Amino acid sequence: MRHLLFACLCVVVLSPDVARADSSQWPELFREAVTPAEFHTGFQFESIIEDEKFEEGETLHYVVRQQDEARTIELISLPAEMQEDREKVIKKLTEGEGQIWCDDYRDMIGGDVELVAEDDATSTYSFMINPDSIEDKTQRKIMKKTMMTLTINKADKWVTDFKYTLLEPVKPMVVAKVREFSLIGQCQRQENGRPHVSSIETRVSGSAMGDDFNQFQRQTVTNVALLD
Repeated sequence: MRHLLFACLCVVVLSPDVARADSSQWPELFREAVTPAEFHTGFQFESIIEDEKFEEGETLHYVVRQQDEARTIELISLPAEMQEDREKVIKKLTEGEGQIWCDDYRDMIGGDVELVAEDDATSTYSFMINPDSIEDKTQRKIMKKTMMTLTINKADKWVTDFKYTLLEPVKPMVVAKVREFSLIGQCQRQENGRPHVSSIETRVSGSAMGDDFNQFQRQTVTNVALLD
């Protein structure tokens, strides 16, 4: 699963060569929900990012079109503070994996899968993230101390919600310390049954170069469509 984190942790890129955990030890419901079926590979989506750092009313608004490995970005709006870095923003978004699907977490599972909550409709499981699944070294240091939870719809066996929680402070760089990191995401299903991210809220606090920071960002994903 390659969820989109643009500003706070940049785009999380998963390493292409990862030794996966033994799925035979996972609960059956969990295993089915985190293992993708075969779906159409060409798709597009529209995304809007709101961030406390932007001026009031400003958003980063763009459209992604991806066909197999080819990926293009159409910028619709760009906050004033990013205007000078327009080409860099496009490059960063183009390099991102761009996967918005909520049905493939196999590479990210780095420890035992535990049932932490259950009701008639859903089951919620937690596990430590496999840091080797993260390609970026800085992000890897954060994910090494991060737990993930997935809430799964029992009837149709799909992930409805996910959450990343940093369990202890970490110094991903010499000049920076992250004290708190949480990411809460929600998913919804397409007509063909495949679940995709619909919203993500990210909170990060810590210090960098001697100054404290506390950031909040919200990202929505809409107009998901398959491409011929």
